Amino acid sequence: MEDFSVNVDADLAVLDGTDDGETITGGAVADQINGYGGNDDIRGFNGNDVIDAGAGADIVRGGTGDDFVSGGVGNDTIYGQGGNDELNGNNGQDTIYGGFGDDKVFGGEGGDLLKGGAGNDIMRGGAGADNVSGGAGNDTINGNLGDDALYGGRGDDTVSGGTGDDSIWGALGNDVLYGDAGDDVVLGNSGDDMIYGGDGDDKLHGGADDDTINGGNGSDVVTGGAGNDVIDTSGNVATEVVVADIALGTVSGTPDMAYEGVFTADTDPSDDMDKVWGGNGADTIITGDDADQVWGGKGDDTIDGGFDNDSLYGNFGQDMIIGGEGSDYIDGGSGDDVIYGGQGPDEVQILDIADVGETPDLAPDNDDDDIYGGGGNDTIYGGDDSDTIHGGVGDDFIQGGIDDDALFGDAGNDIFDFADGDGSDVIGDFTIGEDKVQILGGSFDDLMLSQDESAAIIEYGDLMIRMENMNADDLSASDFLFGDILEPIAVG
Repeated sequence: MEDFSVNVDADLAVLDGTDDGETITGGAVADQINGYGGNDDIRGFNGNDVIDAGAGADIVRGGTGDDFVSGGVGNDTIYGQGGNDELNGNNGQDTIYGGFGDDKVFGGEGGDLLKGGAGNDIMRGGAGADNVSGGAGNDTINGNLGDDALYGGRGDDTVSGGTGDDSIWGALGNDVLYGDAGDDVVLGNSGDDMIYGGDGDDKLHGGADDDTINGGNGSDVVTGGAGNDVIDTSGNVATEVVVADIALGTVSGTPDMAYEGVFTADTDPSDDMDKVWGGNGADTIITGDDADQVWGGKGDDTIDGGFDNDSLYGNFGQDMIIGGEGSDYIDGGSGDDVIYGGQGPDEVQILDIADVGETPDLAPDNDDDDIYGGGGNDTIYGGDDSDTIHGGVGDDFIQGGIDDDALFGDAGNDIFDFADGDGSDVIGDFTIGEDKVQILGGSFDDLMLSQDESAAIIEYGDLMIRMENMNADDLSASDFLFGDILEPIAVG
């Protein structure tokens, strides 16, 4: 390599290299440097320089000043150093360091390594599998084409994966992270982050603090992490839900995914299923049209299953769970939960069992649900069609709704709630002196009691209740509640 150095005293200097490869050093003012061919070592020094490295594997240092650098063809190494620089790798596998200042860093063709450094940088990977790190400052990063690794660094960053299967880390700060197209892994880490999976089968993790996560299209795995998170896998980014700040509990249940370190998950992309893990905090989780699996995790969670056949687990905490349309499996877990088999409204609030005044205005379900209240004093509404409901441990309020339901209070002092026209229902474990049958309207004298082998039969209008392993002669008015009552009341 030849050495080519010029000290310039004029206001502008044009420095041209050759195709042999030179060391070209600018002066104290603005330089225009053309490297042409060869492997050049170009140093802009002071001033706002315009540098075109040309072909070859070049090393370019912008120096101080607001520089414009084009790497040209070849695998170049570019340092912006001081100033607000625009650095372009162009063709080749380039390594670009923005340095200090608010820089624009563009990789161009090839798999590039881009580091923004200090300042509020704008960075774009271009074609190829790029590795992009924003560094300190509020950066805007776009991976563009290829399977990129994008790291926001310190500051409130906006990171977009573009097309390809990207890995995105928000790091520190309140970040906005977009997976865009492809099967992406997006990690918010610390800060109140907004995460959008976009198209593809994504793995999304909020990390610490209060995050908003939208899975978008595809079969996604979503974990909220610590904090009070809002998780929406319905594909509607405009859904607005207010999350209360409620104390944490202890997680229970074993989700069908490994939760280790950040997280790993094993999903089958052939099934249109979202798997959502709420993690710590009081989370709001809204799923979409597919058959989803949801674990609320720690805290008092609100879960809306949406459409299709969902499996919903409240785990610990006082949870509200809405099955939505479809044949759902619902397990409230421990805590005083409120569970609806039917479809819920767009805006919901957590209800305490002592404060429930009347049946909320929820549209009924159209399919069969399997509902398990778990531990705690649960309030369970089955909705339409034939439901199977288990109250679990605790003093539960159970309403099967319209059609033929199978109801089990399990342990505790339970209330089974009915109305004329609810269909032919079965109570599998009524205990005299502990449980009650609550009927809207009428009185004990309006009931018709009969025996069918080992079951007591109760008829009221178009309602029929079959109590398994019960003698009708053992029933009395004290086992029933009547009147215009639809809300849970204390038993005993």
